[in-house]
Amino acid sequence: METVKSKMTRALSRFVAGPADRLTLEDVAPNKVSGMLVSSHFDGKSLSERQDLIWDELDKVLDPYERTRVVIVFADTPEEHKLYKDTA
Repeated sequence: METVKSKMTRALSRFVAGPADRLTLEDVAPNKVSGMLVSSHFDGKSLSERQDLIWDELDKVLDPYERTRVVIVFADTPEEHKLYKDTA
């Protein structure tokens, strides 16, 4: 049986195409998943547009119950992620 995390990885991996792009998902107790998606695909897109893209892909692979197990997936461009890391 495929896990929620593996379904999310399969769905969101289409956004990981460039060398600075990456997807990180982690388990959150008791049985949820959160993550960070860094993708050049988000260049020029608003935060709500990015979330719409993410949820459009997740809705293709997750059933309604599985969807409730997703806490959050942050969406940054590589440049934004680098700025955040440099100031943290």
